Amino acid sequence: MDAAQQRWIEQNPFLEPLARFQDTIATAAAGLDVAAPVLPPFAAHAEPFRAGVALLRGQSHGPRFAAAGGEALARLAERAAAQALPQAIAEG
Repeated sequence: MDAAQQRWIEQNPFLEPLARFQDTIATAAAGLDVAAPVLPPFAAHAEPFRAGVALLRGQSHGPRFAAAGGEALARLAERAAAQALPQAIAEG
């Protein structure tokens, strides 16, 4: 926990569990190697983009981003679950 976070906890002691959970997630994320999804060129999304479709909602890129994000979150959750978790989180 860095000095700024420690001061924050001292000023707001009721948030200490949140800070511990944040540290748990940061520790689990450290060194997590996540491959970038292979995406088509942006031109594949140009027409939907001009029509107002966000890149993450478009069919050319969205499903691949969602799959990569889901994989990364699953790996992060596995690593976090392997750590000592606060009782309420472990039970959940």
